[in-house]
Amino acid sequence: MNQLGFLGYRDAHVLEQRADRTLWRAIRESDGCPVIIKASSSEPTPSLVQSLQHEYDVLQRLDVPSVVRAYAIIHAPGLVALVLEDLGGQSLDAAIGAGLEPGADSSIE
Repeated sequence: MNQLGFLGYRDAHVLEQRADRTLWRAIRESDGCPVIIKASSSEPTPSLVQSLQHEYDVLQRLDVPSVVRAYAIIHAPGLVALVLEDLGGQSLDAAIGAGLEPGADSSIE
Protein backbone atom coordinates (compact mmCIF):
# COMPACT_ATOMS: atom_id res chain seq x y z
CA MET A 1 0.00 0.00 0.00
CA ASN A 2 1.30 3.47 -0.82
CA GLN A 3 0.87 6.72 1.08
CA LEU A 4 -0.62 8.61 -1.86
CA GLY A 5 -4.22 7.64 -1.11
CA PHE A 6 -4.41 9.68 2.07
CA LEU A 7 -2.79 12.60 0.24
CA GLY A 8 -5.72 12.85 -2.20
CA TYR A 9 -4.43 10.84 -5.17
CA ARG A 10 -5.77 7.58 -6.62
CA ASP A 11 -4.96 4.99 -9.28
CA ALA A 12 -1.26 5.43 -8.55
CA HIS A 13 1.27 3.20 -10.22
CA VAL A 14 5.04 3.26 -10.07
CA LEU A 15 6.90 4.54 -13.11
CA GLU A 16 10.36 4.34 -11.59
CA GLN A 17 11.84 3.24 -8.28
CA ARG A 18 15.16 4.48 -6.91
CA ALA A 19 16.80 4.07 -3.51
CA ASP A 20 15.64 7.46 -2.21
CA ARG A 21 12.61 8.30 -4.34
CA THR A 22 9.75 6.81 -6.32
CA LEU A 23 8.13 8.30 -9.42
CA TRP A 24 4.36 7.71 -9.57
CA ARG A 25 1.67 8.42 -12.14
CA ALA A 26 -1.66 9.11 -10.42
CA ILE A 27 -4.97 10.97 -10.59
CA ARG A 28 -5.70 13.90 -8.27
CA GLU A 29 -9.00 13.06 -6.59
CA SER A 30 -10.21 16.67 -6.26
CA ASP A 31 -10.47 17.29 -10.01
CA GLY A 32 -9.44 14.13 -11.88
CA CYS A 33 -6.24 15.76 -13.13
CA PRO A 34 -3.46 13.32 -14.14
CA VAL A 35 -0.23 14.01 -12.25
CA ILE A 36 3.30 12.74 -11.79
CA ILE A 37 4.46 12.50 -8.18
CA LYS A 38 8.10 12.37 -7.11
CA ALA A 39 7.96 11.02 -3.58
CA SER A 40 10.50 9.87 -1.04
CA SER A 41 10.76 6.07 -0.96
CA SER A 42 11.37 6.08 2.77
CA GLU A 43 12.01 8.66 5.48
CA PRO A 44 13.23 11.66 3.45
CA THR A 45 16.76 12.88 3.96
CA PRO A 46 17.38 16.60 4.38
CA SER A 47 19.13 16.66 0.99
CA LEU A 48 16.12 15.08 -0.75
CA VAL A 49 13.75 17.54 0.92
CA GLN A 50 15.98 20.41 -0.18
CA SER A 51 16.28 19.04 -3.72
CA LEU A 52 12.53 18.63 -4.23
CA GLN A 53 11.82 22.01 -2.64
CA HIS A 54 14.35 23.66 -4.97
CA GLU A 55 12.82 21.94 -8.02
CA TYR A 56 9.38 23.13 -6.93
CA ASP A 57 10.58 26.71 -6.38
CA VAL A 58 12.28 26.87 -9.79
CA LEU A 59 9.29 25.39 -11.65
CA GLN A 60 6.90 27.80 -9.88
CA ARG A 61 8.84 30.75 -11.30
CA LEU A 62 8.72 29.42 -14.87
CA ASP A 63 5.71 30.04 -17.06
CA VAL A 64 6.82 28.34 -20.25
CA PRO A 65 4.46 26.07 -22.23
CA SER A 66 7.22 23.52 -22.91
CA VAL A 67 8.17 23.15 -19.23
CA VAL A 68 6.19 20.88 -16.91
CA ARG A 69 4.27 22.71 -14.17
CA ALA A 70 4.75 22.03 -10.48
CA TYR A 71 1.35 21.83 -8.77
CA ALA A 72 2.35 21.27 -5.15
CA ILE A 73 4.96 20.14 -2.70
CA ILE A 74 3.69 17.95 0.11
CA HIS A 75 5.37 17.55 3.47
CA ALA A 76 3.78 14.76 5.50
CA PRO A 77 5.13 12.56 8.30
CA GLY A 78 7.81 10.34 6.75
CA LEU A 79 7.19 11.68 3.25
CA VAL A 80 8.01 14.56 0.95
CA ALA A 81 6.42 14.64 -2.50
CA LEU A 82 6.52 16.94 -5.51
CA VAL A 83 3.33 16.94 -7.60
CA LEU A 84 3.91 17.71 -11.28
CA GLU A 85 1.83 18.12 -14.41
CA ASP A 86 1.51 14.85 -16.34
CA LEU A 87 2.03 15.44 -20.03
CA GLY A 88 1.28 11.78 -20.79
CA GLY A 89 4.72 10.87 -22.08
CA GLN A 90 7.18 8.26 -20.98
CA SER A 91 10.50 8.61 -19.21
CA LEU A 92 13.68 8.89 -21.24
CA ASP A 93 14.93 5.68 -19.59
CA ALA A 94 11.84 3.83 -20.79
CA ALA A 95 12.10 5.29 -24.29
CA ILE A 96 15.75 4.33 -24.61
CA GLY A 97 15.09 0.87 -23.18
CA ALA A 98 12.31 0.30 -25.72
CA GLY A 99 14.52 1.41 -28.60
CA LEU A 100 13.41 3.51 -31.51
CA GLU A 101 10.29 2.65 -33.44
CA PRO A 102 10.94 1.00 -36.82
CA GLY A 103 11.63 3.67 -39.38
CA ALA A 104 12.27 6.38 -36.79
CA ASP A 105 15.01 8.83 -37.70
CA SER A 106 17.60 8.88 -34.93
CA SER A 107 19.66 11.69 -36.39
CA ILE A 108 19.89 15.01 -34.64
CA GLU A 109 19.58 18.06 -36.80
